[in-house]
Amino acid sequence: MKQSTPTYDEALRAASKYYEGNEAAACHWIETCALKDASGNLLETTPEATLRRCAGALGRIEAKYPDPVSEEEIFDFLYPAHHVSLSTPMLAGLGNPHRQAPVSDAFTIGFGPKAYSYNDLLQADEEEVYLLRRGAALGHDLSRIYPAQLQTEQSEKATPDVVSALERYARSRQEAARLTACGAITLSLSIKHPDAEAFIDAGARMRTTAGVNCCLLIDDDFMYAVAKGESYRQQFPVDAESPLLATNIDARRLWEKLLRKAMRNEAPEIHFSDNMLKEQLAGCYAGARPQALAATLNATIPLATYDSSRLLTVNLYSYVEQPFTEQAIFDHKLFRRHLFLVQRLADDLVDIEEEKIDSMLQNIADAEVPAEAKMIEQKLWEKVRRHLLTYRPTGLLLTGEAETLAALGLSQDTPAAGAHTRALKQSLAIATCESTVKMAEERGAFSDYDAGREAENSLILRLRNVAPDLYDRMQKIGRRNLACTIVTPNRPDQQANGTTDVWLKAAREQAQEYFKEKQPLTTTPLEAQGINRPTFALPETADESIIAHCYFATWKSGYQSCHINIGTATENLVTNTEAGRTAASATAYALPEVVEHRPYSLDCDVVRFQNNKEKWVAFVGLLDGRPYEIFTGLQDDDEGIVLPKSVTKGRIIKSTNPDGSHRYDFQFENRRGYKTTVEGLNEKFNKEYWNYAKLISGILRYRMPIDRVIKLISSMQMESENINTWKVGVERALKKYIADGTLVHGEKCPHCGLETLIYSDGGLVCKDCGYARHN
Repeated sequence: MKQSTPTYDEALRAASKYYEGNEAAACHWIETCALKDASGNLLETTPEATLRRCAGALGRIEAKYPDPVSEEEIFDFLYPAHHVSLSTPMLAGLGNPHRQAPVSDAFTIGFGPKAYSYNDLLQADEEEVYLLRRGAALGHDLSRIYPAQLQTEQSEKATPDVVSALERYARSRQEAARLTACGAITLSLSIKHPDAEAFIDAGARMRTTAGVNCCLLIDDDFMYAVAKGESYRQQFPVDAESPLLATNIDARRLWEKLLRKAMRNEAPEIHFSDNMLKEQLAGCYAGARPQALAATLNATIPLATYDSSRLLTVNLYSYVEQPFTEQAIFDHKLFRRHLFLVQRLADDLVDIEEEKIDSMLQNIADAEVPAEAKMIEQKLWEKVRRHLLTYRPTGLLLTGEAETLAALGLSQDTPAAGAHTRALKQSLAIATCESTVKMAEERGAFSDYDAGREAENSLILRLRNVAPDLYDRMQKIGRRNLACTIVTPNRPDQQANGTTDVWLKAAREQAQEYFKEKQPLTTTPLEAQGINRPTFALPETADESIIAHCYFATWKSGYQSCHINIGTATENLVTNTEAGRTAASATAYALPEVVEHRPYSLDCDVVRFQNNKEKWVAFVGLLDGRPYEIFTGLQDDDEGIVLPKSVTKGRIIKSTNPDGSHRYDFQFENRRGYKTTVEGLNEKFNKEYWNYAKLISGILRYRMPIDRVIKLISSMQMESENINTWKVGVERALKKYIADGTLVHGEKCPHCGLETLIYSDGGLVCKDCGYARHN
């Protein structure tokens, strides 16, 4: 008997109820997390079923080891208390035999220590695509690419420079995003590289058009040069004692350029590379030394080449008893108990990732393609697997810290709040270290553990002072995992788990009472321990000197990076004056003149999409470059429309039949210039589709803004599931015509929680944090 599967609408209703009416969260769960069979049919109706599946997968791994955590206890972490949140790849992949993709949040790729050839650049591009097509996010450091002014020994005496490589990788990201839902890529460059200034100029454009996060790695020498007004030496290779190219630059000139771009939110993310290495245990091991940055929805993480990240998020607010009352108290005992157990689950994820990689390698080996065609992807996953099992890195994050302080009646800028925060971070470090040492006893330490290499690490030295007995045990036994914790402000992935909407919604509303007045900038060093990315909320009147002070305070205090938000982010565009903003806004929202009578011939774009497993094509008629009408139909050999794949443009011609009726023909030219006409576009339609298409075309002709048209289409209630999938295809066809920079009304960024999303290249980009989602 065939198993019944829920329809999209049934799942949407059930998931919306789970998320307390948040349909966007419900759609996100259906599209990215819900279990589907090999044909794409839904097998789960609610997110609760997803969490139950994930608990079962983790419980299966736990059962292999001594003193296992039960499946029911794991499920209690996840639901209904939402103590722990899983990332989207975990929700989609755990216990899912149909998904050939990793459960890690992010990966890094890169070049070898002396790899500067064009072949290496091409290989990294291919590895990027292989990771993206599996739905992963990734990071890649470009500091080993030849600078523009340096010739090579190749026959053409030149090789692509950093900006060319940046554009290449960005194009690959865009191409992958059109084919599948994939994460962002993070491209970083050392300030020491001679192309650093060109990278700064290109970074903002890449972020807003291609879903690429650009990060600039700044070392201590550059900051000292800026502070003292001295020159700074750039060279290539950046870490060579005898470089091929070296030049001295004015450090302050480049610094001031960075500040100007930061004022307009155009600067790349700044990360202080020396601070990044000081706290990293991975830096003690040559094979695990962080080489690149990878951005998940929750954090920007330094990782070694071919390393991977799996982050479990602990919801602090869920441990507050009787919040927002005089009796409010934080349950430290339960918090420490859960941290101990959650670290075990983080190690279980390493085993599950090993299984996923083995499955993907088998899938690649079974593919009926030549061995040389699949060699690079095969070697990629073998390198990721080797690093995974050698170091078994894990990560835990804390979320809801501001809500927790407010629930306890503590203001963020008070000594009591600082003491509470430090106690939480200390509990996190000790509990997770106790857990990983205990697992080293039961399961074995990671293979490269060497206490001598870590002897001078600042994190280990602090642990020795705070927990000497634990330190002594670790020296004898080792740790199960190389890295145990990453603590950073984060918000987004709880949406798929239900945390944000179910648990933190009320907390944030009440927390506003405690944070009406913000004093983000102080003259004393930042004191919060363990946070690697403080956030500065600056007023619109902030100038470059204040931004410089924020960066210097972050660097001097030992933080890896900082996030600067100036004024209301929606107004924080290139135009800074009020008059300029008003003029820009008036231009952006000025509607084109309505043309009552359709011209005889219109330019046309051809957009292909899939509707309920059938291939469809949309013809979008353009007037002055703006959609004027739309026709859609099946692309097949019988009653549908037959077009070569190379046809992407043409003309729609309005013709008159002998009986006086009208029809619409599509005409295109082949590569030799011969014209072909497909007659009767309007006759190639299912009647129901044609009626909806006429309605949409009528709206387009009267110049409703495209983003409003799409919103109208998405709100249309259709009874047939088939017409619903057609509707999604039409939305996708029209999205490419939304002007870049158009603000998305009424939708918050799932990364930073602000209403700062704009349309860019047919997708969405956050002006504040750089989050990107491309369709």
